[in-house]
Amino acid sequence: MISLLGLKTTIYSYIDNPLGLYALIGLLILILIYLIRPKPIQKTIPSLIFLTKDKGKSKKESFFQKLLRDFLLIFHFLLIATLAVSATQPFFFTDKDISKEHTVIVLDTSASMGTAETSLAGSTMFDKALSKARGYISDRTSIVIVDNEPLILLQSGKEEEATNLLDSVKPTNSLSSIGNSILAAGDLLSGEKGRVVVISDMVNTDSIEPIIAKKTLEAKGVHVEFVILAEAKKNNIGIVDADISEKETKITIHNYNDVGQQFDVEINGVKKNIAILPNMDEKIVFENKEGDNKVKLLIKDDLSIDNEAHIYTPIKKKIKALLITNEKQSYILPALSAYGLTWDVDMDIETAEPPKMPRIDHDLIILGSVDADKLPSGAIDKIGKLVKDKGASFIIAGSPTLNKVKLKKLIPVNLGSLANNPTDVFNLQTINEITNDLSFSKTNNYYKASPKKGTTVLANAQDNSTVIAISDYGNGKITYYGIFDTQSKFKFDISYPLFWQQLIDYMMGAENVNNINYRVGDKLVFDNDVQIITPNNKKLKESSIQFQQVGKYSVRGRNVFVNLFDKKESNINYVTNEEKVNGYEEELGVANIKKSIITYLIYLSLIILFIELLYIKVRGDL
Repeated sequence: MISLLGLKTTIYSYIDNPLGLYALIGLLILILIYLIRPKPIQKTIPSLIFLTKDKGKSKKESFFQKLLRDFLLIFHFLLIATLAVSATQPFFFTDKDISKEHTVIVLDTSASMGTAETSLAGSTMFDKALSKARGYISDRTSIVIVDNEPLILLQSGKEEEATNLLDSVKPTNSLSSIGNSILAAGDLLSGEKGRVVVISDMVNTDSIEPIIAKKTLEAKGVHVEFVILAEAKKNNIGIVDADISEKETKITIHNYNDVGQQFDVEINGVKKNIAILPNMDEKIVFENKEGDNKVKLLIKDDLSIDNEAHIYTPIKKKIKALLITNEKQSYILPALSAYGLTWDVDMDIETAEPPKMPRIDHDLIILGSVDADKLPSGAIDKIGKLVKDKGASFIIAGSPTLNKVKLKKLIPVNLGSLANNPTDVFNLQTINEITNDLSFSKTNNYYKASPKKGTTVLANAQDNSTVIAISDYGNGKITYYGIFDTQSKFKFDISYPLFWQQLIDYMMGAENVNNINYRVGDKLVFDNDVQIITPNNKKLKESSIQFQQVGKYSVRGRNVFVNLFDKKESNINYVTNEEKVNGYEEELGVANIKKSIITYLIYLSLIILFIELLYIKVRGDL
């Protein structure tokens, strides 16, 4: 009984479809049909036939006839047996060297790969990774870069192409999306035979753990090999966080070592001595000065990128603003005053009531409700020249008389007719810097405006008429604000002063600590392509950017500062549990492959069928 169970288990371990065994019943049916004898048929035979001379052929002919009939049975038996075995979907396991097939190299270029390599002076973990990667290049190679997000550098490239690309790869200061990069590498194989080779220090900042990604691919039959670079325990202390406000900054320093450390921290040229316990944080608070606030840990460890941080505080500048209106009570004026008081901005607000006009040399000009006949004809020309050449900002507010003002090319919309029916105003750009987190109230009057080419629409009426829009004009910007304040409750809404604050910030390129200080991995999205200059002076023109370098960027002509500030990325001795350690073992390029033999059985069936037909032909039955 035990042997039968063992035989059953053995058979089942080499077939994918046990139900296919029922097809073997066809062999029994074949044998039964063969054994059935037909009923004897009585015939009248002339007695003369028995007098025929026997030449000794009868026995031979009887023998050969039986033999020939047995051959046909054998062919049928083999054909049915082969097809029945095929129905079970049999397979076998074989060791196969897959290193010469499609190899997907997952190469870590993140900040932690800048860790000093003790085995070779002056080299880093990334240098070691490149050396390892070159040894895994095969006839067909794909390369996935571990960055903030997986980056596919090469897909199904030749050996020479892969070698050249590896020589051009440079380390970044990015985070480590190792788990997602492994899954992306598996997608590149897309059912092909091959392997994924992960070359990394396994410092993972991704939500998906590398060992989970590895097991996911292996469940799909993909061979995954981990090449672990970290060997000896590393020494690191780093700046891992910063809480930045307009007046002060609180930085967090973490000691990743198993022993306490005492050292100096230099903040804006002033040294302060601190002591940190093993695997603990130390927080330091300092007052910001205008401009660059430099923090430096005066230590020498294995990862230098997190030993220095730059916190930038905006330098205050005076803004000259001009409000042109014939209204006795302007709702825009209090919003301008609140802007200066709230953000501690030195704003000089001047009002002009046409026809009396001051000298126009302001940074910000707002055209409110005016009497078109009283507005000097040259005023609009001066404003246009100031915006185009000097980079001033011009805001055009909606009013019943706006269609009579000769704005020429300055207004970013085609006004259309004046609508006297109430309409809801819909925010179309909820992630835009101007209209972020804002809601608009109804307006009883509006123009059925449509945007001109190159205009960004921020808000629409119910009939899709443009209500708020902005466009570039030369070196400056022009905004159309089509809500009639006298005909809308928006002026009483909490969003009203916030809208004007965000609009002025955007148009004036105003800086605050939140829009000029970023971390590696942060992403900015823009309405259109903008000019970007990276810390290594690389010029880009993109509609978005995800920071992958520590240092100073120029974005749309404004400087922004990027620091690492990531506790996981700085943890260059990152190990979480025993299961993970066991999973990070380096394996050979030989995989135990499950190989199906169905194809061979089908070919065998066709061969048997062909021989049977040939046999029948020779026998003379065809």
